[in-house]
Amino acid sequence: MKIRLFILFGFTFFCFNVIADVIVQAESGIFDGKIDTQHAGYTGTGFVDFTNAVGSKLILEFSIAEEMPSAKVLVRWANGKNDDRAMSVIVNDELQIASVPFGYSGGFTTWVETEITLNLRKGTNRIIFTSLTSNGGPNFDRITIVGATEGVKEYSLTVNIVGKGSVVKTPDELFYPNGTTVQLEAIPDASKQATFLGWSGDITGTNPKTSILIDGNKTVTATFKSSMHSAYYCAPQEKGGNDNNPGTINAPFFNLSKAISVMDAGDTVYMRGGTYRYTATIFLTASGNENERYCIFNYPGEKPVLNFYDIFSDYSNLNSTARGEARGFKITGNYYYLKGLEICQAPDNGIKIEGSYNICEQLVLHHNGDSGIQIGLAKDKPDAADKVCCNLVKNCDSYRNLDWGTSYENADGFACKLSPGAHNRFVGCRAWENADDGWDFYMTHYTIYVDSCWTMGNGNPDLVATPDPDWEYGQKNTPPTSWSGDGNGFKLGGDDWAAKHVVRNCISFNGYETGACFSENNNADSLFIFNCVAWQGMKNFRVRAYPSDLRNNISFDPKVGGQGQLYDLASGTTEKNNSWNSINGQYPLVPYKTADNKTFDQKSIYNQFVSTSKEDFLAPREPDGSLPKNGFGKLVDNSFFIDKGTSIVRGINPVTLKSYDFSIPYFGAAPDLGAFEHLTPTGVPQIVSSDPHLKAYPNPFYEATTFDIIAFESGNAQLNISDLTGKIVYATSISGLMQGEKRTVRFNSQLISGVYLVNFINGNHSQILKLIKLDNK
Repeated sequence: MKIRLFILFGFTFFCFNVIADVIVQAESGIFDGKIDTQHAGYTGTGFVDFTNAVGSKLILEFSIAEEMPSAKVLVRWANGKNDDRAMSVIVNDELQIASVPFGYSGGFTTWVETEITLNLRKGTNRIIFTSLTSNGGPNFDRITIVGATEGVKEYSLTVNIVGKGSVVKTPDELFYPNGTTVQLEAIPDASKQATFLGWSGDITGTNPKTSILIDGNKTVTATFKSSMHSAYYCAPQEKGGNDNNPGTINAPFFNLSKAISVMDAGDTVYMRGGTYRYTATIFLTASGNENERYCIFNYPGEKPVLNFYDIFSDYSNLNSTARGEARGFKITGNYYYLKGLEICQAPDNGIKIEGSYNICEQLVLHHNGDSGIQIGLAKDKPDAADKVCCNLVKNCDSYRNLDWGTSYENADGFACKLSPGAHNRFVGCRAWENADDGWDFYMTHYTIYVDSCWTMGNGNPDLVATPDPDWEYGQKNTPPTSWSGDGNGFKLGGDDWAAKHVVRNCISFNGYETGACFSENNNADSLFIFNCVAWQGMKNFRVRAYPSDLRNNISFDPKVGGQGQLYDLASGTTEKNNSWNSINGQYPLVPYKTADNKTFDQKSIYNQFVSTSKEDFLAPREPDGSLPKNGFGKLVDNSFFIDKGTSIVRGINPVTLKSYDFSIPYFGAAPDLGAFEHLTPTGVPQIVSSDPHLKAYPNPFYEATTFDIIAFESGNAQLNISDLTGKIVYATSISGLMQGEKRTVRFNSQLISGVYLVNFINGNHSQILKLIKLDNK
């Protein structure tokens, strides 16, 4: 049965009068769970089957003609299990009943009515039933307000506040009759030196005093920004950390949770170097905003190590459920920024992210009992594009994560699985020697973007057999008799869920067990893989479940011989300029058989690279946290992979979520195959675009450059410049274009030196160009 999702307050409800009663069907409301019909005896189109979790909700709205201070309300329900499914009842934002028992009704088809007494207002009422146990609620059919008659429909006005401030509504009511005008005033918090930025939602503008006409359910957001923020400090106990301290640099806290308890959005906590032995998961539940994040950073130049082994004092006969909740961090809030931390020995995930717009940067995660970082919910949770979305994991390392208690089939380096939302990204990360996979995208519906990431050595059973002094003893429960780790580098799907993932400029090698360097893992939709490299996988590219798009990739020397181990692709796959394809009419650069039907020397391809060694893979990162620039995965000067690629690749537009073609920047006559574009040793050449729609000169540049654009189609256009994290640092609009018209845009840079991407967007077309800003000192 498909799970139905609803947007709060944006629904219709079905009420009707039956002998002076008002009846509200449960399926007409907002709920956590699904509409079911498998148990006979319900009265509407179905009944609500709640998600089995504490906090599962059912929200019902209805209108009555007169006030009823002691209304008799009948709740019709059924439960075929002998368990506790009690629920609380909130009416119009007031808790009126702390717990209504719902036990065994006599069977799933035995529907009973429980009487409760509620205080109801004249007009629209909102009732929220919330489950109090992990069993969720009973099968819920309807409520009946006895003796009530239906009233006039009223509407809600929801006011959200981002930042430090408040909003005054005049009149201030829970619901409003149709046609009411409500005055709104945004008041910044003077104690935080806040300013009002503007309104969004059903009204826009920057005037703090405004009004809104109520002709339906309305939602507005007032955004404030503070100019005064605080800094807090934590230190290990042996270095003076104590939660009775005020959290200053000279008198720091010990527990990060203590610092979080006093933080406001926009504040920063600095972790001093040393080891922190924590005994509980750190929960990050509040939410910041795009202007004011909650920041948790290492103190500059120091290395804080957060060790979560002591969450349990005894690991023998450990309950699997308890262990599964024992993470290092659990982030359910939005807009957190974690940077420069080392996280280890958590019994489950190092970090579990169930919020949105969070950043993890320059983190090291190792020796945890599940994936180092996992983004997503749970197997039975409904997903949505705007939930658990837009998280960025950048320049992080995750290794030696093993799930000792579950046959080693879950612990990945990085996981974005089990119903995450849209726009989650991994950039510049490494994963190695994890029990299951380097990356795991099991059960996903929305695009995940992976850029410039490396992985190797996952799924190796020797990880258990070989002594590893970094594992603390109790983590090692009695090893299972079988090994279930897959050993994929990038596992890009699972369980026949459909998602269009994009993987570019990535490297995967030395996989174990049944895994592949790049595996679709039964993804029921197209994957977009370009400029990637694979070697020494059980299979290198296994994308056989659904037609996909692969371009500019290199595959060589799989662990098992055979053409299917080099690449195994679904019929109908678009494959262009890969090492196994004919390019410009020439015989493939890396065939399984030579032109005269002899076995091709796969080992010879290693000579095309400066380095493919494990040592260079594991080399220290650059001072800015980026991947080591030591030649790993880069082509030698005379490599035959140079200038053999196509400049047109296909990906997923992050706005429309649909596939589109775009150009990649390159040096020389054409893009190179593989993860890195080869640079000549004599200097940085000018970047020449083969597409006439977007050009830049000079490029690279020092202070200013000029963009020449040619319109794809008549209309307006946008020219954006973004850094490599995707943050837009410059944007300008171009209006009134005619198809084929040429325009010139002069750009006087205030950018720091580095590499940027220029994106020219015109209608349904997009053109991207790499832009290099040089240091003019």
